[in-house]
Amino acid sequence: MRNYLRISVLVVLLFSLFSASAFAAPKDVVSSDSLEITKNSKRFHVEIKEKAKGKVNTIQVEQILDQAIELHPNQPEYNIYIEDVVTESEVPLNILSSADLSVANYHWYDTGSTYFTSKQVVSTNNPTAANFVISVAKGQTVQLGYNYSFTVSSSYSAQAGMPSGAGANVQGSLSASATKTYSSTTTWTGPPETSTYNSRTYYTTGYKTYGNYTTYQYGNISGDLHATWTGSYQDAQSNFTSWSLDTN
Repeated sequence: MRNYLRISVLVVLLFSLFSASAFAAPKDVVSSDSLEITKNSKRFHVEIKEKAKGKVNTIQVEQILDQAIELHPNQPEYNIYIEDVVTESEVPLNILSSADLSVANYHWYDTGSTYFTSKQVVSTNNPTAANFVISVAKGQTVQLGYNYSFTVSSSYSAQAGMPSGAGANVQGSLSASATKTYSSTTTWTGPPETSTYNSRTYYTTGYKTYGNYTTYQYGNISGDLHATWTGSYQDAQSNFTSWSLDTN
């Protein structure tokens, strides 16, 4: 039974790794400093600021455009500024290893349970709702005066009858959270005095990985499989996009 368990766990891990790599498609990084885009009959001028150059891709730009339309649907045209992009070297998949499945001697009785969670990534870089940071009037330059943080939390769906130990194992396989912090001395500027817009509104967008999980419950002594639970999860990523939009 020990060999069977090791083989089963290895198959699960290999499948998870293959699934993750299948979604790791190359990204088209924006090479221009500015873009002119028409989307949904609306015109967009997108400017890539210095901190974001070479770090923002076309998918992220499309996501920001969609959020701008959702937040300000009545604007005839949009001036959008990609202020900063915090990247991560890779998405934290948090795939558990076979070492997490530890059993003692194999006997017919058990005194407790051991849990193991495998995960399959469905999609990555799913944007959160845009988080409002500050709005600055035209011709003005201001500081927040306090530290401001935006946190993206991980979550999962619990199947009915799922014991707390299994839930804790799922939660432990996810990133607790990811936080973007702006210091009190961060400087924010509004549109120039000559602008037809009255203010510049700043937002931050976080990202999550979506996937499905299976949690296995084993006897802590026998190693026998007692039950399985399945569900979906959303795992916080550590990348953020800071952007702004001129508004009236």
